[in-house]
Amino acid sequence: MTSDGSQLWLVFNELSARVSAPVIHQGRRRMDEMVFAVATMMAGRSATLVMVGEPNLWAAELAPGYTVTNWLSETDRDRKSLLLRIASKYDFPEEVDKALRDRFYLSEFAISQETHGEAGNRVEAKGLGAAYLLAGIGISLRSEDRWCRIRIPLQRMWFDEDSQEQSDKVEALNLSRFSQVEDLSELRLERSRRELRDDPLTLADRKHECFPHLGFGRDVDGHLAVLPREILGVVVGKLVALDAASRTWRLDPTKIFPELPKCHDESKPTMQQFGDQRRFRDPNGDSVSYRLHAMVGSAYRIHLRVIPATRGIEIGYIGRHLDTVRYH
Repeated sequence: MTSDGSQLWLVFNELSARVSAPVIHQGRRRMDEMVFAVATMMAGRSATLVMVGEPNLWAAELAPGYTVTNWLSETDRDRKSLLLRIASKYDFPEEVDKALRDRFYLSEFAISQETHGEAGNRVEAKGLGAAYLLAGIGISLRSEDRWCRIRIPLQRMWFDEDSQEQSDKVEALNLSRFSQVEDLSELRLERSRRELRDDPLTLADRKHECFPHLGFGRDVDGHLAVLPREILGVVVGKLVALDAASRTWRLDPTKIFPELPKCHDESKPTMQQFGDQRRFRDPNGDSVSYRLHAMVGSAYRIHLRVIPATRGIEIGYIGRHLDTVRYH
């Protein structure tokens, strides 16, 4: 249902541009808030801003006679550069899966009645619908209270093979101000992990997206490629716990070492006899030792190391139980 998880899709909510501010300085402030929120949400990620409805962002009237194009001519260089760099799509992106594109063009999205309060009238929401399908985020000007929410309920409608209209309720994530960024990041992470649990075979491709507080060595993808689906499902659960431990450690400078759930160090005799088995390539390609391990059932292990200098936890191996003095 979703697009490539490595890409952050931001979609302008054209409905938020239908009510302009009464005066220019208020309209300018709405735009400033939205762009600052977008910059914070990106946080070094690669992002693309999509515009699928009318008015598009450039034509949006922030106040009577004052458009986003006017705002661009006045704003500082960094904000202008950010928008011009990411706002490159004026239709549903062609590079995403064809089935996803077809779903967009064969569907109609409308604001749910409880949101717009206009009984009997469909308020089409192309931008928010695209944000939902792309597993991205709608971005809105704070022109009305309803665009200040981070979850906006939608009604999706389409015709089935018998030309009967079908509908279901869906939800788009929405960003309009800086204070929403942390909550939206958590919601996106939860959604990504739910999708990963449903399809653990995508773990290699989605590991950085779903476990942002962990590092991964260069050999991990090869290890994951040969694991059975049922084991990958257990691995996902273990990585969730390790990611949480890493995040907690980074947020608490008083802790010298992270509290790692059910992780153990290899014994000295094991390292003396089988230490070479625990050497794998780190993200830079250097061979390093990953002597800590977390159990994945009785026959599989996750090997990791703690890096105090960067307060990081790095995974080097995910696979079958390696040899020990008691197990070989």
